[in-house]
Amino acid sequence: MSKILSVGTSVPDYKHKQGDILEFMQRVYALDDDNRRKIKYLYRQSGIDTRHSIIPDYSLPAPAWHFYSPTENLEPFPSLELRMQWYEKYAAALSLTAIRQCLKKFPLHNITHLITVSCTGMSAPGLDLELMELLELPRTTFRTSVNFMGCYAAIHAMKMAMLFVILIKKPMFLLYAQSCVHFIFRKKQHQIILPAACCSATEQLQFSLVITKQLKD
Repeated sequence: MSKILSVGTSVPDYKHKQGDILEFMQRVYALDDDNRRKIKYLYRQSGIDTRHSIIPDYSLPAPAWHFYSPTENLEPFPSLELRMQWYEKYAAALSLTAIRQCLKKFPLHNITHLITVSCTGMSAPGLDLELMELLELPRTTFRTSVNFMGCYAAIHAMKMAMLFVILIKKPMFLLYAQSCVHFIFRKKQHQIILPAACCSATEQLQFSLVITKQLKD
């Protein structure tokens, strides 16, 4: 039987009100009155008050933007390469905050397996290897990654950890899940309304778990 021994969480530095993000979208995209009414309704009904991001732009005037181009149509639009550069720059540091909070009572040398989860981006050689080096985990630590499955990826990773726990004697897993370091904005109007307004509040959260086998006396 497996059990969760500890949980650690963290969020990116920049906290944005849902209303500020709505204003950002309404300012950037030339929506007609009908679409403005629809998107305003979606934001109000989302159940989300604030979101966190590594990007400060959503609460800033256009001249102060760091990620998006301060133009009416956001051109040149942030490329995939730029998004992955921001991911690589911030992902590991944000990960460590949640992991260290999670591992306050557990020596790192007890960790036998590392599973990383991300549906926001990826880098080479990988977040899992970077975390192993930053945490100075033993080279014998088994590591694997789950990527690009949406929020469900965290559930899938927990299932993986549970199966390993059943099969292996006295394992101790460190599972780190990361999502939504930047929001999903695309240039076409029909692509932006639902993801931006209705994605789960958990997409703002980075969390880590320590999972182990509960041994019988």
